[in-house]
Amino acid sequence: MISSTQHEADERIARFLRRLADGSAGRKTQFFLDAVASAWAPELRSCLGSTKWHVAPRAETVGTVACYAAPAWPTGIRISALHAIARAGEHAHLAASAVKLCLGDGERTVRLAAARAAAEGRLGDEVARELRNVLADDVWAVRWHAARGLVARAYDSELGALAHLLVMTTPRGGMSLTAWAQAVDAIRPRCRIAGQGAELDAHVTATFASMSARDRDFAWPLWR
Repeated sequence: MISSTQHEADERIARFLRRLADGSAGRKTQFFLDAVASAWAPELRSCLGSTKWHVAPRAETVGTVACYAAPAWPTGIRISALHAIARAGEHAHLAASAVKLCLGDGERTVRLAAARAAAEGRLGDEVARELRNVLADDVWAVRWHAARGLVARAYDSELGALAHLLVMTTPRGGMSLTAWAQAVDAIRPRCRIAGQGAELDAHVTATFASMSARDRDFAWPLWR
């Protein structure tokens, strides 16, 4: 969210969160959730001199946002809530129950947002069983986020299977390469330590060599 000052950004997000908490957001519910997700993301400064300020998540506000991931809400609102949870940092674990429920949802876009929230919110300990359940999801990106979410707590015996998953679900190109490359970047160090990284290393080297310049930009986690 572009605001002139940090104070202005803090006040605006606090106002949005109060309305989400008291149920008065109405038609602006998804807009408010998207604004919160943006504000909880890192600060950004544009080349034109404007700033998107970072507003630090607070424990009580994460609980407020998590309520909107419940099945009673429209899909778009649920996804926006999950996007905010993904950026809740150290407080993301307070929304683990909501993420756990969404990982088993029948709507693929909800599962995708939940898997991403689990990975970026580092919820592997809280939702490990559900993440393992979606490693065979029909949406490849759900598998990638699930693998990334599991890597910190995966057993050494599981690492080879996670690496093989990434080999077998490599996208042909385009924006989806970013999520895949993030999963590779997260998993590969542990695979190497456990002596199970040879297949993935060889595959990534061959894949990267065959990419166009455009696709290499999308796969930026592999060369940063």
